[in-house]
Amino acid sequence: MKLKPLQIINKENNYSSEFLELISNKAAVNKSHTISTYCKKNSLQINNEHLKKAIDDVETTLFNDCLKFSILQFQLCVLTNDFSLGGEYQVKVSFCRNILNLNPSKPLESNHLDEFETFINKKLQDYDLLNASAQSIKQILENYTFKSFDQTFNFGKIEKLNTLLFFLNSSKRLILTTKGGYLSLYFASIKYKKIGSYEVGFMEKELVRSPLCIMALAALSFERQIYIRKEVITSILYQKWMPHFDILDNKPWSLQYSRERNISEGIKSYIFQLRQIDSTEALEINKKSFVKDSSETIIYHELGHVIFNQDILDITIGSTLEATKMYTHNIFISILEILADIAPKKEKIQGPLVNLAKIAKKDLNRATSMFYMYISDVWFYDTDDQYMYDYADLILLILTQYINKDLSVDFKKMDSDFSINSINIKHTIIAYLSSQCAEAALEIKRKIKSADYEIGGSNADIRAIENYINDQFKKSGTIIDSTSYTYNASLWRLLVHYASLYSKTPNMIKDYIEIKRNEVLDEVFRLTAGVENAEKYGYNAKEYLLDLFEALNLKALN
Repeated sequence: MKLKPLQIINKENNYSSEFLELISNKAAVNKSHTISTYCKKNSLQINNEHLKKAIDDVETTLFNDCLKFSILQFQLCVLTNDFSLGGEYQVKVSFCRNILNLNPSKPLESNHLDEFETFINKKLQDYDLLNASAQSIKQILENYTFKSFDQTFNFGKIEKLNTLLFFLNSSKRLILTTKGGYLSLYFASIKYKKIGSYEVGFMEKELVRSPLCIMALAALSFERQIYIRKEVITSILYQKWMPHFDILDNKPWSLQYSRERNISEGIKSYIFQLRQIDSTEALEINKKSFVKDSSETIIYHELGHVIFNQDILDITIGSTLEATKMYTHNIFISILEILADIAPKKEKIQGPLVNLAKIAKKDLNRATSMFYMYISDVWFYDTDDQYMYDYADLILLILTQYINKDLSVDFKKMDSDFSINSINIKHTIIAYLSSQCAEAALEIKRKIKSADYEIGGSNADIRAIENYINDQFKKSGTIIDSTSYTYNASLWRLLVHYASLYSKTPNMIKDYIEIKRNEVLDEVFRLTAGVENAEKYGYNAKEYLLDLFEALNLKALN
């Protein structure tokens, strides 16, 4: 039986009304999932050449739309001198590398920045926006839309746009994230993999990433989806791991006079010893397995966030504490990160440390190598990222409990300590940190709801502010669902933001964070290293850890 063809392109070489009606039919697109399935169900034949043209056209249009958005966002950053939480240098370097399509192994040179600046100015000229004001650009960005054939999608309809891309068998997706009130955009080639009930997307190639997509962020996490940024992980390989052998050969003064740097390189040396890598060339040969192991740890860290924030804790706890990110990387953000690290097994998924215990049962050497890679990743003491020192103190105090004198790792104890049952056992780290989250979220909500507010000289009520936020959500197409983590995260981010702007006690949350910081740091020191060590070191976790790593001989130079 001869199948009737699905007309994609008509005789005039335009997209047919049949095709345009099909891709506009939400029921058909959602029900069929892909155009191939639709044709099979309806006994239709696809002209693959015409379908390829349709995919190429929609991908090219979206690429150009995303590029324009990104260039305008960068210009707004320049005009306002506001480069968000990433800082001007990180934003420029990341965006420059993406615009010029530089390989992660290629170092950035001064001529690249000149080429980048020329490209930006040329594009702004093409858009007739070279001399546009910051306010004009901001207005364009706020009302920005993306085209796909004869359809237009605003920010609230990106999920529908991605459904259409999937329907057409495109491997590209448009991913939006918001951090600190700033929007980031990725147009990427993605491969998907199921882990438990969660969908993990591997960003194989970031075709366009907006300026605020800094390279310090290796993964993106949503309600039931996780995206791993392979370019970031590969860049880390070249920036952090590849220089190690040259550093050892040159023995710079920083190794001799900085305990932090000496230990940092010593940890790397031990990892390379475990992996039988003795040169930059050997690492280049083995980089695939290195990136694979790094990616796996990141995946399970993101899954750990999902386990705690959505499945173990009340859904409003994590979302409330995440909202405190506006006060930079504080103690509550550190606790959320650590709970993700130590998340127990739940419904076929687990956090990264429990995953290492699972790997250890089959491949002890690989698990041990990945454990020390984890320690290297959280060793922030030899960096300028002082905002991460509290997190480093906490997670390293926890991890070092499982290191034996011969540098072997007690994975069995780690697996037991981070089991689901340990959450209900007093004086365990997992129970203590979980209870601190619940207590802190409750207190932050109480402070926000009981505070007095003033807007434009008039008294205001928190309920009126919440109603205003929800009205804005409705206008933008955001789904209001109190059971959704995404909705709660957006709501509390704005409530915390407005509390800092309009409350008569604007520092109430900031002050509370500082009080809890010292309390949590001290208690974790006692629970992990013991009261005697905590008092001996005057509760200075970093000094204790430096001495401990030196005693383990994890040093590049003796």
